[in-house]
Amino acid sequence: MKLRGSEEKKNAKRPLRIGYITESYVMGGVERFTSSLINHLDKDEYEVVLICRELSAVDPLVEDVRERCQVIYRTELLDEKHGISSIARIWKMRNVLKKLHLDLLHGQILGGDGGRWMLLAARLAGVPVILTIHLELKEEYSKCKKWLARNLERLASAYVCVSENGKQKLIVNAGMTPDLIFVIHNGVELKSSTISRFNTRSKLSIENDVVAINIARIEYIKGQDILLEAIAKLGGKAPLLLLAGDGEDREKIETKARDIGLKDDKVRFLGFRNDIPDLLAASDFFILPSRTEGLPLSILEAMASNLPIIATSIGGIPELVKDKEHGFLIPPDDVDALAEAIGLLTENSDLRDKLGENCAKQVEEHFSFDAMSKKYRELYEMISRSNGCN
Repeated sequence: MKLRGSEEKKNAKRPLRIGYITESYVMGGVERFTSSLINHLDKDEYEVVLICRELSAVDPLVEDVRERCQVIYRTELLDEKHGISSIARIWKMRNVLKKLHLDLLHGQILGGDGGRWMLLAARLAGVPVILTIHLELKEEYSKCKKWLARNLERLASAYVCVSENGKQKLIVNAGMTPDLIFVIHNGVELKSSTISRFNTRSKLSIENDVVAINIARIEYIKGQDILLEAIAKLGGKAPLLLLAGDGEDREKIETKARDIGLKDDKVRFLGFRNDIPDLLAASDFFILPSRTEGLPLSILEAMASNLPIIATSIGGIPELVKDKEHGFLIPPDDVDALAEAIGLLTENSDLRDKLGENCAKQVEEHFSFDAMSKKYRELYEMISRSNGCN
């Protein structure tokens, strides 16, 4: 019996040790994606290591995953001051990855140019890499950059795009190999508000206003400047706008709001929030006028909360939001089109209800968190087998 037991123990499959690395400097959609993915991994099947910046702005991510991670490694090597191609930076990260004894590294990057130094460091450490690219590659590479991309792509075990559009942009604009690129749509958990719509509105001192909400990092690519102009254009017919998020352009956007005459009765800056379901419950529709996107988690969360969407027709958004079925899709940087769509939803509660119901159904049927998580686990297992893990 002892011999049999020892054989079973010997043959038992050990947990796969996965490192999640993010260069985030603020808590946003990519960070919530990372947190959810980590926290839903089976403890018997996966050990988790988080590698992130030392910045205090990343503390919410660290706290979200602290109980689930075996190791949390915070390092200044992720700061831009070291330079994207710094040989010293790459070698130091190689040493870090060796010491962490990873079976697989899963990196989160915002564009096609990101992650190159991660690939080199991981390759030197002998760790296979998956890179999830969360934004589309908008511009076509030069011949020289395409050559570089094709040669560096071989260092990765897989690339994941969050939309079909993102995959096509990598193939066409970067000249990358289709067989290495997987598409896994973002998914979202259906979380209920912890308090009622009435109580959330009371806490925010909101009475009977129609409320539009934008949840995003406050920076140029997210288009909050255009959103403020659209609200100002509507004047007294505008809804109350809630801006939930922080970022490098927050001071600039707050100044713009004051300069164009928007007061607290028309726009509120809420900063970083960890009560997103409650804020969505207090709102009537969601707006994201971005200039570039992948498949935004914030839109998925809003749709799951029965909110109609106004968003730009870019990136993977049209794969998620159908114009006039789930809300309105508009061109980027089009203040008039944005103001018109906001006005329609502000004035018509029946339309909001109808579109909101369609949104919740769309997420439940096609963009669930469980479906997304399963596809990532299958990819982990496929790569670990091909690299001789376990």
